[in-house]
Amino acid sequence: MTERSSWVVTTSGSIAVSDVARDLTEHGFAVEQVLDAIGVITGQCAESKVAALRKRPGVGDIARDSPIDVGPPDSPDVW
Repeated sequence: MTERSSWVVTTSGSIAVSDVARDLTEHGFAVEQVLDAIGVITGQCAESKVAALRKRPGVGDIARDSPIDVGPPDSPDVW
């Protein structure tokens, strides 16, 4: 079984985000979230598929998703 990683897709704006998400799904990308207002799609796929997915219509870029933790608001390490 191929290991999947989490990715963030930035759309180019040339095609509706929902259409890009549908196309990515048809090409092996497991969509988790479609953030239409900012043109971003998150999901998972094997790293071996990323180069081909970057060439799909409407895709601006695909980057590995990285968890972000800013901590609680009263944390001394926030700033």
